[in-house]
Amino acid sequence: MKYLLDARLAAGFSALPDIPKHRDPFDRMLIWQAVATGHVLVSCDRKIETDALPGLKVLW
Repeated sequence: MKYLLDARLAAGFSALPDIPKHRDPFDRMLIWQAVATGHVLVSCDRKIETDALPGLKVLW
């Protein structure tokens, strides 16, 4: 099953709470896509706060 960033998913991006340490719009969209689809985000960026976003799973 493919999960593409479609218009409906992108529109839900506004539901992502403010992440003070992470303001990069592209990174925020990746974070939102992982949360919204229930996938694990693979990243080496330690700025991503998993505590601030319920449902976000990150593989460091």
